[in-house]
Amino acid sequence: MTSIKSAVALWLGICAVSLGVPTVLHTLIAHTPNTLLAQAAAGRFESASASAGGFFARSITTVQTTRGSFLVVGPLSLQHGQRLAVTATLKGGTRLCVTGTPVCRPLAGPFAGHLAPVPHHTPRFAGVVTTLGANGLALAVVLGVLLAFVSGIVIAACVAGDNDASAREDITG
Repeated sequence: MTSIKSAVALWLGICAVSLGVPTVLHTLIAHTPNTLLAQAAAGRFESASASAGGFFARSITTVQTTRGSFLVVGPLSLQHGQRLAVTATLKGGTRLCVTGTPVCRPLAGPFAGHLAPVPHHTPRFAGVVTTLGANGLALAVVLGVLLAFVSGIVIAACVAGDNDASAREDITG
């Protein structure tokens, strides 16, 4: 026979693990600096043309430079002749950036060129960031909430079933 106190303790333990682990991982990722890993010169800005996107599609901008074309996510407006670089960062992924400014846009696909590694100090929890990333962490949180919800229902059903069985024993003697 399962008591209500032990069932609640079990459920709280499941919640602590299923929701606590993603919370700790989120904290580790949040406190890990966004380190520059590699970069390559992308030439000077010449022109850009944007697509409007759609209801579910994001807008894509084609950026023409002296070294070729790049597809970036979102709008981008620059002065003619500004220097551009393709950078790969720990948290931001591969982006097209204006040299010397914080203006960057994520590339719409993988970069086919060579990115030269930049000497850097590897942050302590860099493996967690690269392994999970934002999507993996969101999935861990969703699975944790789902596990807590389902385990609560199962434990409640078990406690209710035990209470029904003990009530029948009391009646029948």
